[in-house]
Amino acid sequence: MGDDADLARYLGQINATLAKFGAEPLTLEELRPGVNQLKCLIDLAHLHGVAVIFDLVYNHAGGDFDPQSLYFYDRSPDGDQNNSLYFTNQGWAGGLVFAYWNANVRQFLIDNASAFIKEYRIDGIRYDEVRVISDNRPAGAELCQDMTSTVRFIRPSAIQIAEYWDWDRAFPVTPTPAGLGFDAALGDAIRDAVRGLLTQAAGGEGAQLELDPVAAALDLPAGYDAAWRLVQCLENHDLTYLGHDGAARVAMLADPADRRSWYARSRSRAAAALLFAAPGIPALFMGQEILEDKLWSDDEKDHPGHLIWWDGLATEPTMADYRRFMSDLIALRRRQPALNADGVRASRVHDFDRLIVVHRWVADGSPGQDVVAVVSFDEQPKYDYCVGLPRDGEWIELFNTDYYDGFPNPQPIGNGGIVYADGPALDGFAQSAAITVPPNGALFFRAADS
Repeated sequence: MGDDADLARYLGQINATLAKFGAEPLTLEELRPGVNQLKCLIDLAHLHGVAVIFDLVYNHAGGDFDPQSLYFYDRSPDGDQNNSLYFTNQGWAGGLVFAYWNANVRQFLIDNASAFIKEYRIDGIRYDEVRVISDNRPAGAELCQDMTSTVRFIRPSAIQIAEYWDWDRAFPVTPTPAGLGFDAALGDAIRDAVRGLLTQAAGGEGAQLELDPVAAALDLPAGYDAAWRLVQCLENHDLTYLGHDGAARVAMLADPADRRSWYARSRSRAAAALLFAAPGIPALFMGQEILEDKLWSDDEKDHPGHLIWWDGLATEPTMADYRRFMSDLIALRRRQPALNADGVRASRVHDFDRLIVVHRWVADGSPGQDVVAVVSFDEQPKYDYCVGLPRDGEWIELFNTDYYDGFPNPQPIGNGGIVYADGPALDGFAQSAAITVPPNGALFFRAADS
């Protein structure tokens, strides 16, 4: 929490920010409790237009049980963990699973989530490994249903995201009583397909690529009624954590030999373009937006040198360039309705050309909102490369990843902002355009009159 000297230093910065937004200043006494410090952080995020989603763990607690933990609050002297007030003898992730059969324990967990929504004013919850809860049926499933319903009653706008890896992927996002009632769930199809593709691409120009898994991953899981119910990522806290088997950041996959090389940068940009061209809610892990290239750890004492290198933004141009790339890619996604809609099709999947084309559209058939993403993992540029487009006429080149290598790249390989769909039928469309595709790059197009 810090001592008063540390808090006083932060208090000046906080009050300066509050003043910019016309908010009342805080006192040191108000900021001293740790709870208030967290609430203050959330309020500051809200003032800057940033929503806050908490990652809450209701599948287990402990791993580091001590005399001040819930487990010791009413521990039975016989050592039977089932006699604990809150837990069972079922283990998970080094801790103990809650006693969901106990209505008081279920209410305790629901009250905890409710407090974060009401008192801390968070904007949503990511629930850790829900399968562990729901597998304890019927009580565990009942907890999920009652919790999601309660949170939705308190704040309907708060998104509730389930981590759920069982075979029945639609179960958590199916409304109650048939399902668990979460709004969205984490997905792994795009994640695994693109990370696998990066591993293949790291083998060089002669390596064989398999793009079909990426195309297949564009389809929503069975039972999902909308793309926004799926949260997509390329990195997360598990996949990039020091000590996890096979952990790797995107830059490490893109070029294990040199994580700052052009190969690492360009392949990472192409991979990010695929993530943002895919349906669902794209999620970035801390440092991914600046191309952090090392694993992370929350144990700096025993494993030093694994904190996110935010200072690199001031000293490493490639990191600053990548942050600008990611910022603009996010803005592109927000501006284009088709990239947030349900319509999706891989109109071309070509392993030999090392290229995939993703067509996105608004499912209600609104004309002129189609977006086409062309993503290449070829180390050579492609000139006069013909791709099918949904409409004839001019198409605007909305985004070119090559522009961000040495930002602003004075000579990006691309199309100067416009291409013309005046060629023959191709890729299931009535017309096509001859385009220039940058090496290890991605392009996004939209019809000029839309």
